[in-house]
Amino acid sequence: MLRVLLLLLITTNVAAANRTWTGASSTNWSDAANWNPAGVPVSGDSLRFTATGAVGTVNNDLPAPVALTSVTFESSGYTVTGNAVHARFVNDLPCATTLQVPVVMPADDGMFSAAHFTTLDPSGFRVAFQHCGPVDGQLIGSGTITPQGASELRLTGGHPFSGTISGGVNAGHWTVLDGASLPDANHAGGQRITGYGTIADLEAPGTRVAPSGASSADGTIVVRNLTLAGSLSFPEQSFPYEVDITPTGNDVLIANGTVTLSNKPLTVNVTAALVIGQEIVIVANDGSDPVSGTFGRLSGFSYTDLPQGSRFTSGAYLFEIDYSGGDGNNVSLTVVDPNPPPPPPAATTVTVTASPAVAGKPVLLTIVVHSDSGTPTGELRIDAGRGVTPVPLMNGTADVVVGPFGVGLHAMSIDYLGDAAHAPSSAVVTVQVTPPPSRRRAVSR
Repeated sequence: MLRVLLLLLITTNVAAANRTWTGASSTNWSDAANWNPAGVPVSGDSLRFTATGAVGTVNNDLPAPVALTSVTFESSGYTVTGNAVHARFVNDLPCATTLQVPVVMPADDGMFSAAHFTTLDPSGFRVAFQHCGPVDGQLIGSGTITPQGASELRLTGGHPFSGTISGGVNAGHWTVLDGASLPDANHAGGQRITGYGTIADLEAPGTRVAPSGASSADGTIVVRNLTLAGSLSFPEQSFPYEVDITPTGNDVLIANGTVTLSNKPLTVNVTAALVIGQEIVIVANDGSDPVSGTFGRLSGFSYTDLPQGSRFTSGAYLFEIDYSGGDGNNVSLTVVDPNPPPPPPAATTVTVTASPAVAGKPVLLTIVVHSDSGTPTGELRIDAGRGVTPVPLMNGTADVVVGPFGVGLHAMSIDYLGDAAHAPSSAVVTVQVTPPPSRRRAVSR
């Protein structure tokens, strides 16, 4: 009986408690008298810091790790020092708490809402990041961080985070790189990524990609591998790659690995004065690997592909896209003349073949106008010594009957007048007209 009782005592867990900070005894979390209900917080507990408690610096001296369910700050003025906080949910309601400690997520599907902290480590788990102002802290470790709601995840400085920043198409949030460097992190999904900085792999299905610089200057996002994809089935959900061309420069994605484009709409906003022939690189691809795929244009619910060399307008400018631009494997836009002069007419030659010419009989001329650029159209002018005769071309040829002529040599000129794409040309043909065959009358005897 005693053995059973001891076993029950060992295996029975203390029920998780909801404790509110009073600070009645000291600033230490391990002081049971500082909590209501009294007791030292243990794994599974939820802690609240309110305006009725002793607001100020509080010291987490709990032995690490104590995996709390939640830590919520409901009043301004708290500063946390001491050991790392291990909690599934960390919620700074006034966005004014200073967490001078690392924060570690001990379980999946947690939530973090704080602006001022030392480090945040998802520990390989998924964590929702609620907007609480620009991030004054460092992302470390691995896992998946998902900005939540109509909010932004604004990052500055360096972050040795090797996980993924992710989100759904219609989550209403965006990631802002304010000069941030995340050389080992991936961005996969979410409504928008904007700003300037460095990130490892950028995969943007359904994501508006809009680099932007400080003080409205041009923006540059440097990535390792770049994948920009959209949806042909739901094109209205295919947020674009948005390029601003400003007087100070233009937005650009710099890829130090592969570049894959798949049904991603392209939007170009121009506030600069551009000149015809100006080339603008919008994706700078390193090395010699080619760009795979193409961008497109979205108008309402209609998606149109932009293959190599296709043209589109933005404001007052006509652009031509090139997927082998720049140094040979960049994506670039070149400003082209919307009303270019017509190309110079192609050269033509005229050849004439005459049927056998007999005095008193008409002569058939077969005239062909040749060109290496399409089939010439238009008219011929034929001067056979009896005035000029206009003759239309049909599929680049014409059959003309001239004469009759007397015996001897007769020179005729043939002039092709040209058309919009073909230059005029001429030929001279000389026809030898022979006497008709003699007819001998039979002699009767």
